[in-house]
Amino acid sequence: RGLVVTIPVVVTAYVTWWILRTVDGWLGIAIPGVGFAVTVAIITFAGFAASTVITRSLVGALESLFGRLPFVRLL
Repeated sequence: RGLVVTIPVVVTAYVTWWILRTVDGWLGIAIPGVGFAVTVAIITFAGFAASTVITRSLVGALESLFGRLPFVRLL
Protein backbone atom coordinates (compact mmCIF):
# COMPACT_ATOMS: atom_id res chain seq x y z
CA ARG A 1 0.00 0.00 0.00
CA GLY A 2 2.88 2.31 0.69
CA LEU A 3 4.19 1.96 -2.85
CA VAL A 4 0.77 2.75 -4.30
CA VAL A 5 0.92 6.13 -2.55
CA THR A 6 4.65 6.81 -2.72
CA ILE A 7 5.42 6.01 -6.36
CA PRO A 8 2.94 8.48 -7.95
CA VAL A 9 4.09 11.24 -5.58
CA VAL A 10 7.76 10.61 -6.33
CA VAL A 11 7.18 10.36 -10.09
CA THR A 12 5.13 13.58 -10.08
CA ALA A 13 7.79 15.40 -8.07
CA TYR A 14 10.55 14.16 -10.38
CA VAL A 15 8.68 15.12 -13.58
CA THR A 16 7.90 18.56 -12.13
CA TRP A 17 11.51 19.08 -11.13
CA TRP A 18 12.70 17.95 -14.57
CA ILE A 19 10.30 20.29 -16.39
CA LEU A 20 11.29 23.26 -14.25
CA ARG A 21 15.00 22.59 -14.75
CA THR A 22 14.48 22.20 -18.50
CA VAL A 23 12.56 25.47 -18.78
CA ASP A 24 15.19 27.24 -16.66
CA GLY A 25 17.86 25.88 -19.03
CA TRP A 26 15.98 27.07 -22.10
CA LEU A 27 15.60 30.56 -20.69
CA GLY A 28 19.24 30.87 -19.74
CA ILE A 29 18.40 33.15 -16.81
CA ALA A 30 20.33 32.47 -13.61
CA ILE A 31 17.38 33.41 -11.38
CA PRO A 32 15.84 30.31 -9.80
CA GLY A 33 12.07 30.18 -10.05
CA VAL A 34 11.74 31.91 -13.40
CA GLY A 35 11.11 28.53 -14.99
CA PHE A 36 8.28 27.97 -12.53
CA ALA A 37 6.70 31.31 -13.38
CA VAL A 38 7.01 30.68 -17.12
CA THR A 39 5.60 27.16 -16.76
CA VAL A 40 2.61 28.41 -14.77
CA ALA A 41 2.03 31.17 -17.34
CA ILE A 42 2.12 28.69 -20.23
CA ILE A 43 -0.28 26.30 -18.48
CA THR A 44 -2.64 29.18 -17.67
CA PHE A 45 -2.56 30.45 -21.25
CA ALA A 46 -3.19 26.95 -22.62
CA GLY A 47 -6.18 26.57 -20.31
CA PHE A 48 -7.53 29.97 -21.34
CA ALA A 49 -7.10 29.18 -25.03
CA ALA A 50 -8.73 25.79 -24.63
CA SER A 51 -11.69 27.22 -22.75
CA THR A 52 -12.36 30.06 -25.18
CA VAL A 53 -11.04 29.63 -28.71
CA ILE A 54 -11.05 25.86 -29.05
CA THR A 55 -14.27 25.34 -27.12
CA ARG A 56 -16.19 27.92 -29.13
CA SER A 57 -15.16 26.41 -32.44
CA LEU A 58 -15.93 22.90 -31.20
CA VAL A 59 -19.35 23.92 -29.88
CA GLY A 60 -20.09 25.70 -33.15
CA ALA A 61 -19.15 22.61 -35.14
CA LEU A 62 -21.32 20.38 -32.95
CA GLU A 63 -24.30 22.74 -33.23
CA SER A 64 -23.89 22.77 -36.99
CA LEU A 65 -23.77 18.98 -37.04
CA PHE A 66 -26.79 18.61 -34.78
CA GLY A 67 -28.70 21.19 -36.81
CA ARG A 68 -28.47 18.91 -39.82
CA LEU A 69 -29.93 15.89 -38.04
CA PRO A 70 -33.68 15.66 -38.68
CA PHE A 71 -34.94 14.49 -35.28
CA VAL A 72 -32.55 16.59 -33.21
CA ARG A 73 -33.93 19.82 -34.67
CA LEU A 74 -37.33 18.97 -33.22
CA LEU A 75 -35.86 18.86 -29.74
